[in-house]
Amino acid sequence: MMNMVKKITGKRKWLLTFSIILSTVSNAQLVTYPDGMNAGMPHNDDYTVRVRVPGGEWKDMFEYNVSVDMDKVQSASMVQFDMGSPVEVMVKKNNGLIQDVNIRPLAKGIRHTVNRNAILFTLEEPQYLSVEFNGDRLHNLHLFANPLETETYTESNDTVMYFGAGIHRPLD
Repeated sequence: MMNMVKKITGKRKWLLTFSIILSTVSNAQLVTYPDGMNAGMPHNDDYTVRVRVPGGEWKDMFEYNVSVDMDKVQSASMVQFDMGSPVEVMVKKNNGLIQDVNIRPLAKGIRHTVNRNAILFTLEEPQYLSVEFNGDRLHNLHLFANPLETETYTESNDTVMYFGAGIHRPLD
């Protein structure tokens, strides 16, 4: 009987260890970049965007202000994150009501649900999307769900020019 208790305790320890490792690995499947505000980049308040691994804790994104339509320059929003497993995305429209939503490219067939002034959808794989509310293609949200980085560098070498953290403005 004592051997059986030791055996169960050993299995429980293994299961606990496995659960902790699995939790750590699954948390590493979503990488966000919250330092946008600290980099001095302009913010766009049109949308509030959050992402999470399904069932995990929501992470706030920095919504960059970007210029679109170079003939008649207008502001749009952009967010980016890296993913290695499915993620849930929540986009809240901060000004006006949601009448309709298009997530482009339409061929991807991404389904969403609407809850008051927010939409929720799941991405199964990295992809680049345009989220458009009420037929407005210019003041949309550009969503860049990148694959996880597999190569990282900390300094330049013969084949790599390394740019560290921060804003880099090359001279023309």
